Amino acid sequence: GGELKIRKAHISVRYLTSPAIIDKREFALQRTRLADPAAYMATTFWISEGVKVAVADERDPTPYWLISTRRGEDLKRALES
Repeated sequence: GGELKIRKAHISVRYLTSPAIIDKREFALQRTRLADPAAYMATTFWISEGVKVAVADERDPTPYWLISTRRGEDLKRALES
C-alpha cells in the first residue's frame, strides 16, 4: 500500500531510498558499534542479517531503518518498485 510497516512504526516508501542488503558480519556492526542512535532499529536477536534503508525526508530526524530479515532480496525488491 505504499507504506512500510514494522510493528507500530510506519513510513511512506516514497521517503525510503538506497535499500542495501547487509550480511551477517556487517549487520552485527550496524546494530552495535556503528549504530546511529537516531536510527530506527527493527531488529531481532535471532535474525543476524537484514536490510538498511535510508530515510530521505528532511522533516524526519531518523537517518535510516535497520531491519532484520531473512528475505532481504524480497524486501529490497519491494522497496525499489
